[in-house]
Amino acid sequence: MTAARPREAGDRFERSAKAALEAVGYVVTRSAGSLGPFDLIAIRKQSTTLLVSCKVSGRIDPGERSAIIDVAERGGARALMACRTRRGYVDLHMIRLDGRARKPITSLPIPARVRRDH
Repeated sequence: MTAARPREAGDRFERSAKAALEAVGYVVTRSAGSLGPFDLIAIRKQSTTLLVSCKVSGRIDPGERSAIIDVAERGGARALMACRTRRGYVDLHMIRLDGRARKPITSLPIPARVRRDH
């Protein structure tokens, strides 16, 4: 496996998570290249802004977890991790400082048009 393949898988998953959030009414901006602690910013009228870290592996390291929680708290946003535990869905989990996993707060279907592209 080349070094580019994990990156490509991560990019595809970010696009899938973005499409899933857009399908439920969020306006989503992707922070390509991981220049900050989160990959997606999702906003929707009368909802809390979401800062989303997309993880193909479903794991987030402690430093990144702390950074995204800090930014979310300062900005009044919610820190979430997106991962895929079953084909065709994006699971959203609250990011906790202690790192303990919880059941996803929601599972969003990936729109069929996006699944066909990947």
